[in-house]
Amino acid sequence: MVQRLYLIVVLFVLASSSCNLLDDRSDEAMSEKILGQPPFETITDSINKFPNNPQLYLRRGLLLVEKKQTALASRDFEKAWKLNPDESTALFYTSALFMTGKEEQAMRLLKECTQKFPGNPEFRRRLSEAYLQSGNTEQALQQYDIMLQKDSGDFEAWYEKGMIEAEKRDTQQAIASLERAYMLQPLQSYGVALANLYAETKNPKTITLCNELISRDKENQFTDPLYLKGVYFENTNQYAAALEQFEA
Repeated sequence: MVQRLYLIVVLFVLASSSCNLLDDRSDEAMSEKILGQPPFETITDSINKFPNNPQLYLRRGLLLVEKKQTALASRDFEKAWKLNPDESTALFYTSALFMTGKEEQAMRLLKECTQKFPGNPEFRRRLSEAYLQSGNTEQALQQYDIMLQKDSGDFEAWYEKGMIEAEKRDTQQAIASLERAYMLQPLQSYGVALANLYAETKNPKTITLCNELISRDKENQFTDPLYLKGVYFENTNQYAAALEQFEA
């Protein structure tokens, strides 16, 4: 009885393995079919002739992404990375890994690249975004802190750091970070984010900043500063002034 049960288990495992093998062969056949058709066939022919040329895999990978064949693109980026592990290939490869649901592999690669290319802040930026998406805000902030230690003039890092701090309800620190970002690069979006925190904390700087943003809006289509002035007036019990801004 035991011997018969063992035989059934073995046959089941073998059958399952056979099914997986058939699935793998089927997937591979489908992949070859896709890669052998337009618009990929020309690059595929070149790859068959020059299989160690990383630029060919990179070109085909980008075309595959464009045509929404991300899983196949990821394979090409992986091959290009192995042949020539440079910065641009790594960025394409990690993006494809995230898009195909391979977050852990993507994060391992990003961590490797922060060490391999310490002068390129984009890897830490993407690593921080990945931490943030997984709910690990402390690790996300840590990446921006490291970036700012290396380059205190990185206005994007200051802005992203401020937005994370605002989500954490660390309002004063968020204001400090956003003030630094806006000082370095006075973009409208940075100004609005900062004015929003000013208004919520009843800071009179709200009015000065919003007026500055309004004065730079030559087409008079940017309503956020008017709204935030209204919020400030409402929060400070100046209801008539608030109503005037909301109506405007």
